[in-house]
Amino acid sequence: MGQVLGRQQVSIEGHLGPYVIERPKLLWNPLTECFVMWVHLDSNDYTYRYVGIAVSSVPNGVFTLLHAFRPDGIPSLDVNLYEDTHNGSVNSAYFVRSCNHQYVGISRLTDDYLNTMGLTSTINELREGHAIFHRNSNYYTMISHLTSWAPNAVDLFITNADSLQN
Repeated sequence: MGQVLGRQQVSIEGHLGPYVIERPKLLWNPLTECFVMWVHLDSNDYTYRYVGIAVSSVPNGVFTLLHAFRPDGIPSLDVNLYEDTHNGSVNSAYFVRSCNHQYVGISRLTDDYLNTMGLTSTINELREGHAIFHRNSNYYTMISHLTSWAPNAVDLFITNADSLQN
């Protein structure tokens, strides 16, 4: 296995590198038939708070960075993706992140998974380490307190809903 996205492939308009590339998340997009990777893309002092979007035809291949941005215009940290397949097929995919260390934001992805369509849900607490899953008509979000590397208890949020919209 080799490097799939290197620092030399990354640039943020108006911001000089070097960059921190971390927390890669990967989804297969059935519409475009390619793998889409979302990464937290930042400066060494973590002040940029961007996301990078890259694509590849194979999961272990070299990824091409398409763009770097702040989804929904919001500085993003501790990123995650969730693909909603609870009806047996892909219904939609979501971007989950800590919004500038102020709240958790969930945004629906466009059908090609290359952008967001605005915030659909928020958790108005300082949290990080988001994990979402669906089981028996409920969505579960496991999430930790915002303590950086210090250990803390994980909280569980449960909602009975048809989707993560609102």
